[in-house]
Amino acid sequence: MSRIHVTDEYFPLVYVIAADADTEAWAAAMDQIEAIYRRREPFVHLSDTSAVRSVPSPKLRKLLADRALDMRPLVKEYSLGDARVVTSNLVRGAMTAISWIYTHPAPLKHFGTLGEGIDWCVEQLEQADVRVPEKV
Repeated sequence: MSRIHVTDEYFPLVYVIAADADTEAWAAAMDQIEAIYRRREPFVHLSDTSAVRSVPSPKLRKLLADRALDMRPLVKEYSLGDARVVTSNLVRGAMTAISWIYTHPAPLKHFGTLGEGIDWCVEQLEQADVRVPEKV
């Protein structure tokens, strides 16, 4: 299985490249993301899920849900936004509908392209008067 790539090279934009991966790989990625939140600095989170081709297992869905709940206070305090790149119109629509039921603790948007996600992240940083890295 693939691993999940988490980089803070562009901080305060944290970029995650998701892939079809097992629970262990996702747990390691969530540890990395939580460590970034524990810095207690504001940032935006950009997740590119365009390489994901399979539905997560029940075990993985539980892990992701549990970790999201555990990190919720940190997300609420330090996240300036969460952009998710989802190339499937159907999946993007379903994820948007879920967000009507479950309120994410930070602004959350789904995009069809990486460029759209980056643009939104830059807007979120600028609105919060947070420096946008030159590399972005």
